[in-house]
Amino acid sequence: MRTSCFTLLLVLSWTYIRAATPPAAPDFLPLVEDICAQPAAAEAAHSTLEQRLWDYYQYPLDLNRASRETLGGLCILTKTQLDHLFAHMAHHGPLVSIYELQAIPTLDLPTIRRLLPFVHVDEAAADYRNQPWWT
Repeated sequence: MRTSCFTLLLVLSWTYIRAATPPAAPDFLPLVEDICAQPAAAEAAHSTLEQRLWDYYQYPLDLNRASRETLGGLCILTKTQLDHLFAHMAHHGPLVSIYELQAIPTLDLPTIRRLLPFVHVDEAAADYRNQPWWT
């Protein structure tokens, strides 16, 4: 009985540790190749784009503080997607979580997955408690 309880405790602990481990960051080179294959990246110089993406891969942009030009420079979002993103933030306030990107109509899941390694949402900056409920 004591051995089976110990085994159960060990298995549950291992399961908890594996669940708490964050997923590994995606490899950088396949991300760059995928982004460079997009139509939005056609006019950008490959080496400049790669350097910019590497900078934001190491130090991700805060979506609540990033400008339209900075996000457009990543060559991941189209102009229509940028318009919808900034219209969403103008209407609803700063993003509370990265998961809120799913609520923006023109952002599909593959685009969001391409964008995630280069951006984050500073949840402390999204001061939603001071916003009135009726806006």
